[in-house]
This record gives sequence, structure tokens and C-alpha cells, in this order.
Amino acid sequence: MNIAVIGATGNTGFSFTEQAIERGHSVTALVRSPEKLASLAGQLNIIKGSVLNTKDVAQAVTGQDAVFIALGTGKYPKKSRIRTDGTRQVVKALQASGEQPLVVALSSLGVGESQQQIPFYWRWPLNIVLMYAFADHNQQESVLRESRLPYVIVRPTFMNDDESDPSQIKAAAAPHRVKASPAVPRANVAAFALDAMEKRNFDCQTVALTT
Repeated sequence: MNIAVIGATGNTGFSFTEQAIERGHSVTALVRSPEKLASLAGQLNIIKGSVLNTKDVAQAVTGQDAVFIALGTGKYPKKSRIRTDGTRQVVKALQASGEQPLVVALSSLGVGESQQQIPFYWRWPLNIVLMYAFADHNQQESVLRESRLPYVIVRPTFMNDDESDPSQIKAAAAPHRVKASPAVPRANVAAFALDAMEKRNFDCQTVALTT
């Protein structure tokens, strides 16, 4: 499978990229800093560019079977709309090409209707601490849903760098209740996203991921 990764130098994006290569997929990563993928040099196609640049994004996503979007806020989390704006560029490029790859986007538990999936005592602190991130994710999800592209929106709870154990991950769509803790290994989240691309068993769904 040909897979484009948007956000491959972030922790979850990097884990996804490693696993996709290990499974034998052909990976193209759009990154601002190719040196951050030095450990994977020669194993993937690296495009140096910006997710906010239309031509760069089109070069990365055209001709792909699937796209993984794992954008983060960088140094300016309160001001960033990178998830929304980056996803919009991906959608724009795919609509211009007429192609319909599966787009899997990394969001967060607590966004949208998943507020009702978590215990009430988590809702207030999460909305305060992650106010700006949630606003960005909400808009990002809307852009993807309105695109008419096949998609999967993945909403993990807190993530950590513990050793991967995919058997421990639980997937639940709203309104099913889930636990916001303990944290889920980001490698499990990456593996779930890759499984969703290979099996196409969660198309056009939004899924909460917990342990």
C-alpha cells in the first residue's frame, strides 16, 4: 500500500511511519525537517515542505492509497490551527486530483460528542487544559467529515511511550462510555490507524481509543 504521512516527525507520526515500513508499505512523509527522519533514511520517500503549502501537500498525497494525518501544535499550542489548516490542505489537494484515498486523522478523546463518553469529572479539567487543542481538533474533524472523502477519525485518550501491546487497546464509538485513564501507548494508536487502513473496518467512523 502507498501511504502518505503528514506529521511523521511527531511522536505518534514517527511510530506510525516505522510500523508502516516494517509491514512492507511504501511510505511518503511530508516534513519540514528531514533530518529528524535520519534513522529511517533510505526506507521511505521524504518530501521537504510545509503542510500549509498547496504544492507540497499535493506532491505528498497524490497517488496514495491512504493518508495519515498526525499534526501537532509545535511551540505555539494556544495560537495554532495547524491541524485544521493542514487537514484542509490535504482535502483540497485530494479533491483537485479526484482521488479518494482513506484519510485517517489523529484527534483526541474529549473532542465533539466524545465528551459524553468520558466520566463527568474529567470533562471540566480537560476542557480547561486542552481548550485550544480541542477547538482545533473540532474544526479539523469538521473539515474531514464535510470533504466526502473516506475517513477514520481516531480519538485516543492520553498517550505515553510504553511498550506496544495492541491486544490491550479498546475502540468504542459514541455513545459508548470509556475510561479516560490509564494512558494508551502511542505505538498502539499508530498500529490501530495502520490496521484501519489495511482492513478498512472503520471507514467513515470516529473511534475513541483507550486501554
